[in-house]
Amino acid sequence: MARFGLFLEVVAAEAPRARVHAHPGASALLGIMFVVLGALAPLVATVQHRRFIGTLSHRDLPAMYSSNVAVVFGLLTGVLGLALAVYLTLSQ
Repeated sequence: MARFGLFLEVVAAEAPRARVHAHPGASALLGIMFVVLGALAPLVATVQHRRFIGTLSHRDLPAMYSSNVAVVFGLLTGVLGLALAVYLTLSQ
């Protein structure tokens, strides 16, 4: 988000007659919303994965299959994404 703001400043400096309407608040909010959406995706996918695996019998799972790695990775990705969203919100 900061780099895009810098880009807009460079464009404005290169073409002083061109009007560049930068809305840092709106673009920051939109960016944070995308981060939250990206963080929620692995969390929802993890819940769906657990529910789906729960419907399968033990015979239907491949030998040596463990869903723990997928669950931990999904939760970690989601939590870190939400932490990033909180950081971005507080740093505005």
